[in-house]
Amino acid sequence: MRWSRLLASPKPEDPHLFSPPASVHLVMQELLEPALRLELTAPVVVFILVSTRLWFGDTVFHVRWITLWNTIRRLKVPAINTYILGNVVPFDVEIENSTHEDEFVGVSPLSPKEIEKKISSVADPEVPLLAGFKTDWEDRKEIATAVSYHGPKPVPSAPDWLRPRQVHRTYFSVRGPDGEMWTLITAHEESNSWRPDLWSDHLFKGSFSAKEGVRRTILKLEEAGVEWDHNPDWMDVEPSLDPEQVSEERA
Repeated sequence: MRWSRLLASPKPEDPHLFSPPASVHLVMQELLEPALRLELTAPVVVFILVSTRLWFGDTVFHVRWITLWNTIRRLKVPAINTYILGNVVPFDVEIENSTHEDEFVGVSPLSPKEIEKKISSVADPEVPLLAGFKTDWEDRKEIATAVSYHGPKPVPSAPDWLRPRQVHRTYFSVRGPDGEMWTLITAHEESNSWRPDLWSDHLFKGSFSAKEGVRRTILKLEEAGVEWDHNPDWMDVEPSLDPEQVSEERA
């Protein structure tokens, strides 16, 4: 008799039987709503990105669109970052981050688009749409960004963008001593963000290397014939590597 009473449906005269307090409803609503939004939107976003990457990536992410993509990223990334930190993940992952002095490569009178077009003659750079929007050590906002991939492919027929490593170059605008504008070049090397098996390493900078990114960027700038200066006397920053030393090590 006792078990049958417990298992029986609540009687109309017991409206609060098995009903949690209102505060529990509110807490569950706060916890579940962001998760439900993420559950609904994440698959759609991932599908769009992967589809775009597979079928239109070579065109959409080409460095000829580097200025356009940076404008879009400059407008959208802060809003996305605020939403993620406030609603999606319970830990500290940001898509707005900083570039440090040890990533300094040099400066160039060329625009980022001109630099990357020259680099494209010796590599296959593209715009990393998912990259975090960066601010440098002098609080300058990035004006462009690009990546090049390297390392063995998972299978011989795989595209370059599935190689395990990437060199990520970020560009900033800096004023020279005579008022002219220069492009400040920074770089680091890290795991490829398109590889799901490397996401954790990429997000938490497990194998992140500023020095290797600078070294590889110097080699590409030299190989592509880009006009640049690794140690301008009007900038208060020390270069981490000397181009001559890098060339000798490569030889």
